[in-house]
Amino acid sequence: MDIRVLQYFVSIAEEKSISKAAQKRHITQPTLSRQMKDLEEELGTQLLHRGSREISLTEDGHYLYNRALEILSLVDKTTNNLVDKGPISGPIAIGAAEGRSIKTVIDQAKAFQEEFPNTRLDVTSGNADDIIEKINAGILDLGIVAREVNHEHFKSMALPSQEAWGVLLPKDHPLASQKSLQLKDLEPYPLIITNQKEGRNLFLERVGKKAKLAATFNLVYNASLMVESGMGVAITWPNLINTDSPTGPLTFIPLTDDLPDINLHLIWKRNSQQSRVVQSFLKFLKENL
Repeated sequence: MDIRVLQYFVSIAEEKSISKAAQKRHITQPTLSRQMKDLEEELGTQLLHRGSREISLTEDGHYLYNRALEILSLVDKTTNNLVDKGPISGPIAIGAAEGRSIKTVIDQAKAFQEEFPNTRLDVTSGNADDIIEKINAGILDLGIVAREVNHEHFKSMALPSQEAWGVLLPKDHPLASQKSLQLKDLEPYPLIITNQKEGRNLFLERVGKKAKLAATFNLVYNASLMVESGMGVAITWPNLINTDSPTGPLTFIPLTDDLPDINLHLIWKRNSQQSRVVQSFLKFLKENL
């Protein structure tokens, strides 16, 4: 399998037609059909459903399509890094967990762009597992995560803020008038908590044996919609959802339990050659944070 064949496959998936993909790639339709047959034989699986009206992807085809996009993006990025010898320019791909420290990095990125106007920040939201996987795959340059990482594989920089846990709940909830809460207060109510194993186990254990898990989440906005629907109360961080509006449906109440602080870290892959723009941005952050 070579890069050209992956490009052909992606074009077919997006055009849903071998003839249209052939026109787009400036090759003949029989040649493109043969390339796809050869690819399926090489991989030992069917990738395309060849219907009378349009082409669709099989389950394995969808998997290859997603991977092909990542591979082609990485090839483009590598090529650009190698040929770019001019002024600092190009994208910085960063994955971000939710938290106020993201704003710290965004503010620094704005100042960096004032000095290097041909740079761009590409932000992807996700939980720590997603971000670490994409850094390892070379899809992301940097990540912001709310946990310690394996320092054999990653370098990190602590970001200058700290979050504390609390509870997101409807304003008409029986606990909404409290100034603070403890986890044991939540035992009678359905819980909406992080889908990351360490946090999920910690909260369920501390709430009590009768704790009921209603749902899990990886992004707090989704959790807020579940809370608003009445599904349960969410254990999360402050200032991620606007609860200051007097007409808004939700409120946030801090937890007073002795829980691990939420310290955010900027991470990047150890022993990996970063692009010039990423190296420059890291140097800029170290000098200004």
